[in-house]
Amino acid sequence: MTIVPTAVAFKYHPFGRRIYKSSSSGTSIFAYDQSNLVEETNGAGTVVARYQQSENIDEPLAMLRSGATSYYHADGLGSVTSLSSSAGALAQTYAYDSFGKQTSSSGSLTNPFQYTARESDTETGLYYYRARYYDESVGRFLSEDPVSFDGGTNFYRYVKNKPVNFVDSFGLNPTAPAIPWPSVLPFPIVSPWVRAIGGFLGAAIGELLLPDATAIDDARAIPKTKNPPPPCDKGKKDCEQAKQDCIDACLPYLGVGGRSNQGFPFRNCIRRCLKASGCEGYGNYW
Repeated sequence: MTIVPTAVAFKYHPFGRRIYKSSSSGTSIFAYDQSNLVEETNGAGTVVARYQQSENIDEPLAMLRSGATSYYHADGLGSVTSLSSSAGALAQTYAYDSFGKQTSSSGSLTNPFQYTARESDTETGLYYYRARYYDESVGRFLSEDPVSFDGGTNFYRYVKNKPVNFVDSFGLNPTAPAIPWPSVLPFPIVSPWVRAIGGFLGAAIGELLLPDATAIDDARAIPKTKNPPPPCDKGKKDCEQAKQDCIDACLPYLGVGGRSNQGFPFRNCIRRCLKASGCEGYGNYW
């Protein structure tokens, strides 16, 4: 992928979702169904593209652009490997290394969904992972983990350095990808509950077989401590203030995710923030 330096402007709604992108190549305004992108219009309000998504997060099915419909094909990680035309002919193909750097491609379709079905910004060479941007050329997020040390000692690493086993749709929490049902189960329709259970089991098995790959972290990483955190010694008044501060800090994640939000980012953010403040467990509804 060749990146030509250019000025790009982004806009976000009050809860952090990206709704606008403008560059020398044009302006795009984005519309969503829960957390999935479903429509793109230009600055004049004309529809440029529409996307059909499944009920899962980051699982595009079809794209309508310039009057032509293209259909998505993905691998077990959810990365888009090709698009086909209505006649069944391949119109576009992609190949990636383990951390998402594109190693080959063919075709000339304009398509935003690529590695782990996240949106690729050709103007910057970055992927939009909702809470953060990801640089596939170095395999790291560009900004720190919003939960700080509760997410590990390296604030920038991607999916615990296990990109063949995990995805991170929101840039907040690595999870196992949904099971691609056609190659795993013989049933014509697989319940979302079955897919969720399969993803949970895959994550648990991955944690047992592949411990955190801190050995290949960059120089910023330090070994994790085995010592438990000190017990909470804050009074009720201090923890009430900490709760309010955490709610304010986590507002960008309110409303992110919908039904398939992989752990309710807003509540998880508050829970981790309270833990870091020494008020773990305060306000049992978190």
